[in-house]
Amino acid sequence: MAKLASRTAPLAERQTRRWWGLSFLLAMIIGWAYIFFTGQGGWLELQEERQILTDLEAEVLMLEATNDSLRNVLWRMENDSAFVERMAREQYGLVLPGEHLYRLIKPDTTDSISSVND
Repeated sequence: MAKLASRTAPLAERQTRRWWGLSFLLAMIIGWAYIFFTGQGGWLELQEERQILTDLEAEVLMLEATNDSLRNVLWRMENDSAFVERMAREQYGLVLPGEHLYRLIKPDTTDSISSVND
């Protein structure tokens, strides 16, 4: 019986050490995963930064297109007198001397409907 007790004691001690070792290893893996995913510079923050970068790149493309369009308009304003005349007529309602400007106003559809119902 004494031999059996001496054999089981080291076995129980080895199982306890193995349990603590596996627990420590599991705790290290969980800690590493937590830091990897949520820590400063972690995976989640990286994904947020990538989304911000994508949004900013799209905004840059849109602003570059707007800038190109405005450069085109500026060039035409400086070099194309027909374009300047058209813009003056369409946007500001300007006319040349001797011309008359007639504005056509669409009738209000609510007035015509109410007059029919009366």
